[in-house]
Amino acid sequence: MARTLGYRPGGILSLAALIEQYPRAVERDLIDRGLRLRQLGTEALTWCDFRAIFADPHPDMAVTRAMRPDEWQWGLPEQLLASAVDALTLLVWAKTKDAQKGRNRPKPIPRPGIAKPERIGDAMPIEELNALIGWEV
Repeated sequence: MARTLGYRPGGILSLAALIEQYPRAVERDLIDRGLRLRQLGTEALTWCDFRAIFADPHPDMAVTRAMRPDEWQWGLPEQLLASAVDALTLLVWAKTKDAQKGRNRPKPIPRPGIAKPERIGDAMPIEELNALIGWEV
């Protein structure tokens, strides 16, 4: 549960934090199972049952949508489809004059949760790099 929900493992406190932060989503997921949040702590819905429901939420659960509004729809099929489109776009581009001159390379489809790489600093001259790692030319 700690990895999926982002809360500390074990204990009622981490489950209570989930309820506090996403009350509507939790209630919705329980209603989908014929349960109610007001039943929590009773035999109808024990804390262990509650933990089992929310320990590993699947992508179409309301809690997942609430926690990751931009990412929840991007499962493996969507990632693979975006990769295939990117590969085809590059293949088409590779046959152009722009590709021969190394310009106007197509940008990949943006994926949620994956930040664009930032440029850090400037390139080091090869002579300086060789001196730094001790290579003699």
